[in-house]
Amino acid sequence: MIIMIIIEVGFLLEKNFEYYDNLLKSNGLENDFNCITHDIYYTNQDLDGLSENQMKNKCIRLRNVNFKEGYQVQNIRDFEIENDILFEDELQSFENKLFQKNFEKVFDTCKKDHHYFKNGMNSKVQLQEIEDIGLVVYYDNSNYY
Repeated sequence: MIIMIIIEVGFLLEKNFEYYDNLLKSNGLENDFNCITHDIYYTNQDLDGLSENQMKNKCIRLRNVNFKEGYQVQNIRDFEIENDILFEDELQSFENKLFQKNFEKVFDTCKKDHHYFKNGMNSKVQLQEIEDIGLVVYYDNSNYY
């Protein structure tokens, strides 16, 4: 059995979004996808010393894309919920259940995500404008999974 692990690198950038948007486009990449994502992460585990991916895997994540109604629940593990979408009026009750089981809200992030692609590439370059962090570039290459 072969297990494929996706390796992605991310770097905090120094210049503004417009600079890197122009740089990618001037090198033949097209901006083919954009969205705004709100993620809320909860955990009852120690995250010290972990990579970003390891932290994400130790957390329950609520995700809302483009301000749609409700949050998609990811990494729920042994928690019982009635469906995979939590609506605003259910959020407080869900959080209370988590807090009763010693979970904490550890991250609450909002980001603007921009994907770039050029024919011949086997992945995309992502620019993410992350509130309170800055502009981050993410890249993976499926040849190295």
